[in-house]
Amino acid sequence: CCVSHCDDVSVPGSPDAQADLVVVRVPTYWHASSCVKTCPRGYRGDPETRTCVSSNTRFLCPKPEIIGTAADAKSFENCTYVNGSLTLSLHEDLPDKDLMTYFGSILEVEDYVMIFNVHHATSLQFLSNLTRIRGRKLWKNKYSFVLVSNFELSCFWSNFCDVR
Repeated sequence: CCVSHCDDVSVPGSPDAQADLVVVRVPTYWHASSCVKTCPRGYRGDPETRTCVSSNTRFLCPKPEIIGTAADAKSFENCTYVNGSLTLSLHEDLPDKDLMTYFGSILEVEDYVMIFNVHHATSLQFLSNLTRIRGRKLWKNKYSFVLVSNFELSCFWSNFCDVR
């Protein structure tokens, strides 16, 4: 009768000198009784269930104590809700566009946000979708937002930032 899931779709990639054709696997998502390559406006693809879910649905972020590596940062991609604090102190250089990819979906943090020693970040545009810091638990019992020693930071999340 009906299929309620989608498999990856193989599409031709760019030609390669070593091979005749490179095949790229494109993930697909289940939405409105069919498979789609991208979810429609107001929805986002859930990589675990392979379905399109409302953008209002919370995707729980992982809970590392301190986000210090690119792998830690990548684990936050597509999550929207931090049930705890978001502490970012990257020991690796990540361009602003990667920071946006990894943290750009975060909408809400339950405790506090701390960004320190992220020397290469030029803006906080990667947190531009953050709408609420609840402050359930504060840093040093005082602060819900802490920004320290980010030497390349030149603007916050204004539309006028020149994000590289």
